[in-house]
Amino acid sequence: MKNIQKYVDDLVELMVDKGTPPFVLANNISQDNYLEVNLSKIDGKIIVMTKYLRNSQVVTFKYYYTENEVLYKKEIKENNTNYVYWNRKEEMKKLVNKIAELAGYKEFSINNNKNIDKLAKQLLEKVS
Repeated sequence: MKNIQKYVDDLVELMVDKGTPPFVLANNISQDNYLEVNLSKIDGKIIVMTKYLRNSQVVTFKYYYTENEVLYKKEIKENNTNYVYWNRKEEMKKLVNKIAELAGYKEFSINNNKNIDKLAKQLLEKVS
């Protein structure tokens, strides 16, 4: 059970931590290497876009938040390539699957994002 504790702790932290608040990202505009910071709201979701210089290259990050300011995805554009840098649901899925595997609860393994929050809570109750 000791091996699984780190994954349990990581999952709990991920479920509790809302991520970097949008206002903190907005404050980055005062940094010398930041070129632009934009905040917008689309369908109740908050999107923060930042552009800054890193090694003489323009890097663009997009941060996606729920209406409760919970960060759920980060995208990056660097060297004309866009990709998802971080996704809360994917991270939760990885941790749930690892805990389920180590604890022998295969019924909690998941292959999609359906009800991941509910499943994560149920699994934590089982292993705690």
